[in-house]
Amino acid sequence: MSARRAISSVSRTRRRRLLAIQSAGRGVSAVSNSTTLGLASELSTSPERQSAYDQVREYLRGTTPRTWLFVGDCLGFAPHIVRRSYIEYFNDMLRTRLNRAADAVVDITITDSSLLKLRDQMPSRLLRFRPDVVFCMPGLQDVATAVAGRESFEGALHDLVATTAEHGCQLVLAAPPLLLAAEKDEFSDLPAYVDILRRVAEQRGLLLVDHWKYWELARETRDIDEWVDVSCTRLLHEGHRRASQLLLRTLGVLIAAKRTPR
Repeated sequence: MSARRAISSVSRTRRRRLLAIQSAGRGVSAVSNSTTLGLASELSTSPERQSAYDQVREYLRGTTPRTWLFVGDCLGFAPHIVRRSYIEYFNDMLRTRLNRAADAVVDITITDSSLLKLRDQMPSRLLRFRPDVVFCMPGLQDVATAVAGRESFEGALHDLVATTAEHGCQLVLAAPPLLLAAEKDEFSDLPAYVDILRRVAEQRGLLLVDHWKYWELARETRDIDEWVDVSCTRLLHEGHRRASQLLLRTLGVLIAAKRTPR
Protein backbone atom coordinates (compact mmCIF):
# COMPACT_ATOMS: atom_id res chain seq x y z
CA MET A 1 0.00 0.00 0.00
CA SER A 2 1.34 3.45 -0.95
CA ALA A 3 1.95 6.09 1.71
CA ARG A 4 -0.85 8.27 0.27
CA ARG A 5 -3.38 5.41 0.42
CA ALA A 6 -2.30 4.51 3.95
CA ILE A 7 -2.82 8.10 5.12
CA SER A 8 -6.20 8.20 3.40
CA SER A 9 -7.23 4.98 5.15
CA VAL A 10 -6.23 6.37 8.55
CA SER A 11 -8.14 9.57 7.83
CA ARG A 12 -11.29 7.62 6.95
CA THR A 13 -10.97 5.60 10.15
CA ARG A 14 -10.62 8.76 12.25
CA ARG A 15 -13.66 10.28 10.54
CA ARG A 16 -15.72 7.17 11.29
CA ARG A 17 -14.59 7.30 14.92
CA LEU A 18 -15.51 10.97 15.16
CA LEU A 19 -18.94 10.36 13.69
CA ALA A 20 -19.52 7.52 16.16
CA ILE A 21 -18.61 9.78 19.07
CA GLN A 22 -20.77 12.63 17.84
CA SER A 23 -23.69 10.23 17.36
CA ALA A 24 -23.33 8.62 20.78
CA GLY A 25 -22.88 11.85 22.69
CA ARG A 26 -24.88 14.35 20.67
CA GLY A 27 -25.90 17.26 22.87
CA VAL A 28 -29.55 17.18 23.87
CA SER A 29 -29.81 20.74 25.13
CA ALA A 30 -28.69 22.27 21.83
CA VAL A 31 -31.61 21.00 19.74
CA SER A 32 -35.31 21.68 19.54
CA ASN A 33 -37.76 21.15 22.38
CA SER A 34 -39.64 18.43 20.52
CA THR A 35 -38.77 15.04 21.93
CA THR A 36 -39.35 11.47 20.82
CA LEU A 37 -38.30 8.13 22.20
CA GLY A 38 -36.38 5.65 20.10
CA LEU A 39 -34.07 2.70 20.44
CA ALA A 40 -30.43 3.67 20.98
CA SER A 41 -28.22 2.27 18.23
CA GLU A 42 -25.75 0.83 20.75
CA LEU A 43 -28.39 -1.32 22.44
CA SER A 44 -28.07 -5.08 22.22
CA THR A 45 -31.15 -6.71 20.68
CA SER A 46 -31.13 -9.75 22.98
CA PRO A 47 -34.71 -10.48 24.13
CA GLU A 48 -33.92 -9.83 27.79
CA ARG A 49 -32.18 -6.51 27.19
CA GLN A 50 -34.85 -5.47 24.70
CA SER A 51 -37.47 -6.19 27.35
CA ALA A 52 -35.62 -4.02 29.90
CA TYR A 53 -35.33 -1.21 27.37
CA ASP A 54 -39.02 -1.46 26.46
CA GLN A 55 -40.00 -1.29 30.13
CA VAL A 56 -38.00 1.89 30.75
CA ARG A 57 -39.31 3.43 27.54
CA GLU A 58 -42.85 2.66 28.64
CA TYR A 59 -42.20 4.43 31.93
CA LEU A 60 -41.01 7.49 30.03
CA ARG A 61 -43.96 7.47 27.66
CA GLY A 62 -46.68 6.75 30.21
CA THR A 63 -48.57 9.11 32.47
CA THR A 64 -48.01 7.29 35.78
CA PRO A 65 -45.47 9.16 37.97
CA ARG A 66 -42.23 7.19 38.34
CA THR A 67 -39.33 7.18 40.77
CA TRP A 68 -35.75 7.06 39.45
CA LEU A 69 -33.11 6.14 42.02
CA PHE A 70 -29.39 6.79 41.48
CA VAL A 71 -26.98 4.81 43.66
CA GLY A 72 -23.25 4.16 43.75
CA ASP A 73 -20.58 6.73 42.96
CA CYS A 74 -21.34 10.42 42.34
CA LEU A 75 -18.25 10.78 40.11
CA GLY A 76 -16.95 13.53 42.34
CA PHE A 77 -19.72 16.08 41.93
CA ALA A 78 -19.05 19.29 43.89
CA PRO A 79 -21.38 22.28 43.30
CA HIS A 80 -18.58 24.84 43.66
CA ILE A 81 -16.64 23.15 40.84
CA VAL A 82 -19.26 21.53 38.62
CA ARG A 83 -22.38 23.50 37.72
CA ARG A 84 -24.62 20.51 37.10
CA SER A 85 -24.15 16.81 37.79
CA TYR A 86 -25.12 14.22 35.19
CA ILE A 87 -28.06 13.27 37.44
CA GLU A 88 -29.32 16.86 37.49
CA TYR A 89 -29.16 16.94 33.70
CA PHE A 90 -31.28 13.78 33.65
CA ASN A 91 -33.75 15.42 36.04
CA ASP A 92 -33.92 18.50 33.82
CA MET A 93 -34.74 16.36 30.79
CA LEU A 94 -37.60 14.61 32.60
CA ARG A 95 -39.21 17.86 33.68
CA THR A 96 -38.58 20.27 30.81
CA ARG A 97 -38.56 18.03 27.73
CA LEU A 98 -40.65 15.01 28.71
CA ASN A 99 -43.14 16.94 30.85
CA ARG A 100 -42.76 14.51 33.74
CA ALA A 101 -42.97 17.00 36.59
CA ALA A 102 -44.58 14.44 38.91
CA ASP A 103 -41.61 12.04 38.67
CA ALA A 104 -39.16 11.80 41.55
CA VAL A 105 -35.42 11.64 40.94
CA VAL A 106 -33.63 10.43 44.06
CA ASP A 107 -29.85 10.87 44.20
CA ILE A 108 -28.13 9.00 47.02
CA THR A 109 -24.79 8.61 45.22
CA ILE A 110 -21.68 9.31 47.28
CA THR A 111 -17.97 9.80 46.74
CA ASP A 112 -15.86 6.60 46.83
CA SER A 113 -18.87 4.31 46.89
CA SER A 114 -18.29 0.60 47.51
CA LEU A 115 -20.44 -1.87 45.60
CA LEU A 116 -20.13 -4.41 48.40
CA LYS A 117 -21.53 -1.94 50.94
CA LEU A 118 -24.19 -0.84 48.49
CA ARG A 119 -25.35 -4.44 48.07
CA ASP A 120 -25.94 -4.76 51.80
CA GLN A 121 -27.77 -1.41 51.99
CA MET A 122 -29.92 -1.93 48.90
CA PRO A 123 -32.90 -3.80 50.45
CA SER A 124 -33.60 -1.02 52.95
CA ARG A 125 -33.18 1.66 50.29
CA LEU A 126 -35.57 -0.06 47.93
CA LEU A 127 -38.16 -0.32 50.69
CA ARG A 128 -37.68 3.34 51.57
CA PHE A 129 -37.82 4.89 48.09
CA ARG A 130 -39.75 2.21 46.14
CA PRO A 131 -38.12 3.12 42.80
CA ASP A 132 -39.25 1.99 39.38
CA VAL A 133 -35.70 2.20 37.97
CA VAL A 134 -32.35 2.00 39.78
CA PHE A 135 -29.21 3.38 38.14
CA CYS A 136 -26.02 1.94 39.61
CA MET A 137 -22.64 3.57 38.98
CA PRO A 138 -19.78 1.54 40.55
CA GLY A 139 -16.83 3.62 41.66
CA LEU A 140 -13.15 3.02 42.30
CA GLN A 141 -13.30 1.80 45.91
CA ASP A 142 -13.68 -1.86 44.95
CA VAL A 143 -11.20 -1.59 42.07
CA ALA A 144 -8.40 -0.79 44.52
CA THR A 145 -8.59 -4.41 45.73
CA ALA A 146 -7.32 -5.42 42.27
CA VAL A 147 -7.47 -9.09 41.21
CA ALA A 148 -8.41 -10.28 44.68
CA GLY A 149 -11.66 -8.32 44.60
CA ARG A 150 -12.96 -9.33 41.18
CA GLU A 151 -14.96 -12.34 42.32
CA SER A 152 -16.66 -10.52 45.19
CA PHE A 153 -17.40 -7.57 42.89
CA GLU A 154 -19.12 -9.83 40.36
CA GLY A 155 -21.02 -11.60 43.13
CA ALA A 156 -22.25 -8.26 44.46
CA LEU A 157 -23.51 -7.31 41.01
CA HIS A 158 -25.51 -10.53 40.73
CA ASP A 159 -26.92 -9.94 44.22
CA LEU A 160 -28.03 -6.44 43.17
CA VAL A 161 -29.78 -7.88 40.13
CA ALA A 162 -31.65 -10.37 42.32
CA THR A 163 -32.58 -7.79 44.95
CA THR A 164 -33.94 -5.22 42.50
CA ALA A 165 -35.88 -7.93 40.67
CA GLU A 166 -37.48 -9.04 43.94
CA HIS A 167 -38.68 -5.48 44.50
CA GLY A 168 -40.04 -5.20 40.97
CA CYS A 169 -37.73 -2.49 39.65
CA GLN A 170 -35.42 -2.24 36.67
CA LEU A 171 -31.67 -2.10 37.30
CA VAL A 172 -29.51 -0.11 34.88
CA LEU A 173 -25.74 -0.51 35.22
CA ALA A 174 -23.14 2.07 34.22
CA ALA A 175 -19.48 1.54 33.35
CA PRO A 176 -17.55 4.39 35.02
CA PRO A 177 -16.02 6.92 32.59
CA LEU A 178 -12.73 6.95 34.47
CA LEU A 179 -10.34 5.30 32.03
CA LEU A 180 -7.67 7.91 32.77
CA ALA A 181 -7.65 6.70 36.38
CA ALA A 182 -6.62 3.26 35.12
CA GLU A 183 -3.21 4.72 34.30
CA LYS A 184 -2.55 4.97 38.04
CA ASP A 185 -1.15 1.87 39.73
CA GLU A 186 -3.88 1.92 42.37
CA PHE A 187 -6.62 1.54 39.77
CA SER A 188 -4.77 -0.33 37.02
CA ASP A 189 -7.22 -3.24 37.28
CA LEU A 190 -10.16 -1.01 36.33
CA PRO A 191 -10.52 -2.41 32.77
CA ALA A 192 -11.09 -5.88 34.22
CA TYR A 193 -13.88 -4.54 36.44
CA VAL A 194 -15.47 -2.83 33.45
CA ASP A 195 -15.41 -6.18 31.62
CA ILE A 196 -17.19 -7.75 34.61
CA LEU A 197 -19.88 -5.08 34.43
CA ARG A 198 -20.38 -5.75 30.75
CA ARG A 199 -20.51 -9.50 31.25
CA VAL A 200 -23.07 -9.33 34.04
CA ALA A 201 -25.22 -6.88 32.08
CA GLU A 202 -25.17 -9.22 29.09
CA GLN A 203 -25.84 -12.34 31.16
CA ARG A 204 -28.73 -10.79 33.07
CA GLY A 205 -30.26 -8.81 30.21
CA LEU A 206 -29.62 -5.41 31.78
CA LEU A 207 -29.25 -2.04 30.15
CA LEU A 208 -25.65 -0.81 30.36
CA VAL A 209 -24.59 2.81 29.98
CA ASP A 210 -21.09 2.21 28.66
CA HIS A 211 -19.33 5.48 29.48
CA TRP A 212 -15.99 3.68 29.30
CA LYS A 213 -16.48 2.77 25.64
CA TYR A 214 -17.57 6.31 24.78
CA TRP A 215 -14.51 7.85 26.43
CA GLU A 216 -12.23 5.36 24.67
CA LEU A 217 -13.61 6.51 21.31
CA ALA A 218 -13.44 10.16 22.30
CA ARG A 219 -9.81 9.88 23.34
CA GLU A 220 -8.82 9.00 19.78
CA THR A 221 -9.96 12.33 18.36
CA ARG A 222 -9.86 14.88 21.17
CA ASP A 223 -8.28 15.82 24.48
CA ILE A 224 -10.40 14.36 27.27
CA ASP A 225 -8.06 15.43 30.07
CA GLU A 226 -10.27 18.48 30.60
CA TRP A 227 -13.23 16.24 31.37
CA VAL A 228 -11.68 15.15 34.70
CA ASP A 229 -9.78 16.79 37.54
CA VAL A 230 -6.04 16.40 38.11
CA SER A 231 -6.58 13.16 40.03
CA CYS A 232 -8.36 11.66 36.98
CA THR A 233 -10.94 10.20 39.39
CA ARG A 234 -13.51 13.02 39.45
CA LEU A 235 -15.50 14.47 36.56
CA LEU A 236 -15.49 18.16 35.77
CA HIS A 237 -18.42 19.94 34.16
CA GLU A 238 -17.78 18.66 30.64
CA GLY A 239 -17.43 15.12 31.96
CA HIS A 240 -20.80 15.30 33.70
CA ARG A 241 -22.40 16.79 30.60
CA ARG A 242 -21.07 13.98 28.44
CA ALA A 243 -22.19 11.37 30.97
CA SER A 244 -25.73 12.75 30.96
CA GLN A 245 -25.90 12.71 27.17
CA LEU A 246 -24.89 9.08 26.94
CA LEU A 247 -27.33 8.10 29.69
CA LEU A 248 -30.19 9.77 27.83
CA ARG A 249 -29.16 8.16 24.56
CA THR A 250 -28.98 4.69 26.09
CA LEU A 251 -32.50 5.15 27.46
CA GLY A 252 -33.69 6.02 23.96
CA VAL A 253 -34.37 9.69 24.62
CA LEU A 254 -33.66 11.18 21.21
CA ILE A 255 -34.50 14.52 19.68
CA ALA A 256 -36.52 14.89 16.50
CA ALA A 257 -38.41 17.79 15.00
CA LYS A 258 -42.21 17.90 15.20
CA ARG A 259 -42.51 14.81 17.34
CA THR A 260 -43.65 14.41 20.93
CA PRO A 261 -43.69 11.45 23.36
CA ARG A 262 -46.69 9.25 22.96
